[in-house]
Amino acid sequence: MSPAAVEPDSVGFWWEADQHPDKAAVITTDGAVTTYGELAERTNRLSNLLLARGLTSGDHLAFLLGNNVTTYEVALACLQIGIIYTPINRSLTADEAAYIITDCGARAFIAEEQFAPAAVGTLDRISSEVSIRLSIGTIPGFENLIEAIAGYPATLPPRHLAGGPFYYTSGTTGRPKGVLRPTLGAQPLAETMAAFIQVGQVNGCDRDGTYLVQGPLHHSGPLGSSLNVLHAGATVILMGKWDAVTVLEMIQKYRVCSTLMVPTMFHRLLALPEEVRNRYDVSSIRSGVVKHGSAQVPVATKRAMIEWFGPVLMETYGGQEGVIATVNSTDWLAHPGTVGRPKVPVQILDEDGNSCGPGEVGTIYGALGDVEYFHAPEKTESSRRGEYFTMGDMGYLDDEGWLYLVDRRVDLIISGGVNIYPAEVEAALLQHPGVADVAVIGVPNAEWGHEVKAVVQRVEGVAAPTEGELIDFCRSHVAKYKCPRTVDFVAALPRDPLGKLQRWQLRDAYAS
Repeated sequence: MSPAAVEPDSVGFWWEADQHPDKAAVITTDGAVTTYGELAERTNRLSNLLLARGLTSGDHLAFLLGNNVTTYEVALACLQIGIIYTPINRSLTADEAAYIITDCGARAFIAEEQFAPAAVGTLDRISSEVSIRLSIGTIPGFENLIEAIAGYPATLPPRHLAGGPFYYTSGTTGRPKGVLRPTLGAQPLAETMAAFIQVGQVNGCDRDGTYLVQGPLHHSGPLGSSLNVLHAGATVILMGKWDAVTVLEMIQKYRVCSTLMVPTMFHRLLALPEEVRNRYDVSSIRSGVVKHGSAQVPVATKRAMIEWFGPVLMETYGGQEGVIATVNSTDWLAHPGTVGRPKVPVQILDEDGNSCGPGEVGTIYGALGDVEYFHAPEKTESSRRGEYFTMGDMGYLDDEGWLYLVDRRVDLIISGGVNIYPAEVEAALLQHPGVADVAVIGVPNAEWGHEVKAVVQRVEGVAAPTEGELIDFCRSHVAKYKCPRTVDFVAALPRDPLGKLQRWQLRDAYAS
């Protein structure tokens, strides 16, 4: 019998490890294979170490790791013993990481050698006691993880309470806030497993399937979706650094049935020469999931992806706080631009809290349950209207109940008293063949309050568009008042590893 020993409770990852220990659980892009049995053994050893070192249900653990199998070991270990884990974005500074560890009160910290300076700097700055410090590779002040777990049994730990993730928001409007679900660490694991397996199967992966991870595992989308796939018994293909051609190579080589992408990835894949795109077979994809966060997909971009991959895209609108809507390709083609019919009750409210009618833009509020921001009651209160909660997005419902995003409230440009939504202008400019990436922001204007500026990354190897050319192009697609008055050109826009635009960095640069 494998180290999984069938529990907890005869379903999900542990059942797969017991019944199919030699099956590939995770394959990295260099071809290294970790089986279900191997992953279960290391997961159990780590679980038993954490319990022996004094962690109890509801305690917090933080990790600073790259895209490797250890991330799954840590998450699965926490999941089966009621520990709450917080992935730390590896692009954060030591000050930012220390804030998160202190805020959540982590008692354990696991880091990787490639992030040693940040890990050591983080520990120098924290105000809480981190009694367990484990590392992959060598980090001063940390105990080697592989050596440490070797002395603990590979059998299942004695308790099976459901731990889970505790993610922090990106913090674009101040310090990041932890998104808390009060049931973490308190309920039996068996009560959560059915939901994990169902989501994994909805993602298009059964036991014969393969799932491609394209984003960083410190982000909720790539980590959460691939864990669900492991519970469904499929194989995870784990990419490191993202590259458009590598994505296509992996889809063809491993007959990938499902993956998760963000809009920036779509645009970069579509920017490949047609002869390169036609070189690869992507017909194995059964569910290409588009995870919104707060970035919507330009209609032209998504339509082009559906024409290429087929009607297999399943779009999700939501965030750390919960999922509000989903839409499949068939419904999207009938209602271009929609993010779907809401899965939870939704209200669209104006600035005074009044309900907006069909087609009227307001702030989107969803009935997302007991979500709250950890140690931030004022943030929770400002985001809530009774049972309804907002992530700060603006949009509208049409007269048939389909939900459309417009933009983030924080990104709204008000020029001469008129609302301008950057996402609409960016979608227009991205249709120009010379634009590789674009961000639209408001910059100070003495007369109008703010004016529209576009910051553009040009496509390499094609005739470079001029400022005047791009302004004229934009005016042919959207109203003149929405178009940029000026265009700046940069080598690259500030995006995080998952492709989310760090618009606040541009705003700060132009405000100074």
